[in-house]
Formats: sequence, C-alpha cells, structure tokens
Amino acid sequence: MQVNKVKIITVLITFSVAICALIILATPPKLPLSSSNNKALVVNILKAKPQEFTPSYQAYGRIETPNILTLFAQVEGEILFLNNNFEVGSRVNRSETIYHIDDEDYKNQLQARLGELKVAEANLKLELGEQRFSKSEYKRVRPKKDSPNLKLQESLMLRKPQLEIAKANILIATSNLELAKKNLERCKFQSKENYVVLEKSAYQGDFVKKGDKIGTFAQLSELRVSLSIPHDVASVLSIGQRVKV
Repeated sequence: MQVNKVKIITVLITFSVAICALIILATPPKLPLSSSNNKALVVNILKAKPQEFTPSYQAYGRIETPNILTLFAQVEGEILFLNNNFEVGSRVNRSETIYHIDDEDYKNQLQARLGELKVAEANLKLELGEQRFSKSEYKRVRPKKDSPNLKLQESLMLRKPQLEIAKANILIATSNLELAKKNLERCKFQSKENYVVLEKSAYQGDFVKKGDKIGTFAQLSELRVSLSIPHDVASVLSIGQRVKV
C-alpha cells in the first residue's frame, strides 16, 4: 500500500513538470517593438573595374655621378685668378674660366722657342746652300771607286751629317715650340661642361707646383643610383623594366 502511494506521487510530480515545460515553450518572451522611425539606408552599388596598381618600396642607397673632374695644376706659378663661383656647392658654367696662373714666364718661353725655330730654319737654308756647293765639288773631285772608306768620304764631301743635324734641329725646335704653346695654354682652364664644385683645394694668391690639386667638380647631367634591394623585391624585377626613383 505504501509503495503504491510513492508511485502515484512520482507520476504526479513528473506530469506536473511536463505540463510546466510545455507552458514555458508555448509562451516565449516577445521583444518589445521599437518605437524608432529610422528609415532604411540607401546603398549605391558600383560595378568594380580593374585598375593599375604601382607598388612602392623603401630602399637605402647612394646617388653618384660618373662624371667627376679633378683639376691638378699642369704648370707652376702663382694663381692670379679664381672663378667667383669656385666655392663648394656652387655651380661653374660651361666656357667659364675656373683658374688662371701667372703666364708671363711662359709667354717669354714661347717667344724664345719661336726664335730658336727661326734660327734652326735659317741654318737649314744655309746648309741646303752648302749642299749645292758640295755636290758640285764632289762631281769635280770624285773619289776613286776603289778608295777605302768610300761611303764615308762621299758622306763627308756631300755634307750629309750637317744636313741631318740641321733637320734634327728643326724637329727639336718645333717640338719645344709646341710644348711652350701647351704650357701657356695650361696656365688657365676653361670649363667644358656645367659643373658643381665638390672640393676647393687652392686659393687666389697661392703658388702651385705642377701636380698640385686645385679642386674637384661633378657633372650632374647623368647620375647613377646604387640601391640595396631586398630579395623579395628583387625577385619581381627584370632587366629593362622601368622604375621611378
């Protein structure tokens, strides 16, 4: 009798729990209606079009110019003139004189060499006159063919050594004259291009010797860029590809 009561109570409790669960499931909570009057957003849909994209990278390097001009004094003397723009960072234009060394001694040397050449030319003319006379004398007293040292006698009688000396003096005098002209030209330097001054090593009034450094200049019309590029960037580059630096 006691067992039956327990079973009846258990069944009633189970039944009550099932009824409560059904009631909860049948009546879920409802969200309160929003009182907002916001309108729906208007969205414009655009058709996507392919566009070009240029990637950019950061790389460190240096900019150099392959056109470097280093001036050395080619003659010795006092610097009488330096270009006003011959200062570090300034620009020297084409056809401008950069420096001028005292050229009085070199002008005198040029005149002396010119006089030596005239003397050598006069001596050659005199020797040519002697040659005509010696040929006539040679025909008059021709040495015997069986004479010892025949060639030497002919050479001396025809004044061949004197003629060679006269011709050699002409060559020496001409060479010395050309050297004197070049030394006079080397007293000043005119710029053949537009340059920027990188270094100034001499000043007006200085006495320079041959080989002394005067200055260093750079031409910026052409530049060379040296960059250290990472491997992942270098792998997408190719020879002949155009890039902007």
